[in-house]
Amino acid sequence: MQKVIVALLLIFMVVTAFSQSYSGKKSKSDFPLALLTNDFGILSAEDLMISYCWGESTDYKKTHPSSTSPFPAWQCFETKNVKVICSGNEIDYSEMRRYSLLVVKTNLNGVYSEFLGRKPWALEGCAATRDEMKRLMKNEKFVCVSGSGLHSSSSGIHFWVFDRIKTKKGCESYFQGDCELKNFSDIEQSDCEK
Repeated sequence: MQKVIVALLLIFMVVTAFSQSYSGKKSKSDFPLALLTNDFGILSAEDLMISYCWGESTDYKKTHPSSTSPFPAWQCFETKNVKVICSGNEIDYSEMRRYSLLVVKTNLNGVYSEFLGRKPWALEGCAATRDEMKRLMKNEKFVCVSGSGLHSSSSGIHFWVFDRIKTKKGCESYFQGDCELKNFSDIEQSDCEK
């Protein structure tokens, strides 16, 4: 009788341990629409989950099934083909401040993209973010950029709304805290279930 109880207890422990270790664990392949290129080992399943699950948790896909997703997708590039700038130096005379737009310019095999900030920032804020992105990219071979597709121009440049940038050193996002899944209370695990 003791052997039966010990055997059942052992089976129960193994099953419980397996189910706990498996539940909640996702791999990159679970989020196919969140990555458009090779990620060179930079992105985690959590990075992809932020983009993919946020899109899955809305009704957009139901109402626009054949259109381009407005939700961020990742693309990765050789760092030498990425340039981060603050474009423009316009004066807002009502505030007597200079404003600039954050732009991440990329080239992937002759395909040019520009990831644009959502609105102009005070020049100092744009420069600080630009400098942090450059710090993350310094001495790194690859960098990944996340953004929502806007449109392509007649000159062939693809425009995106900038979301996040990541290297093996770390991540910087347009909105503070958007590099970590824990900051997205509106993403539920059930949103990612297939």
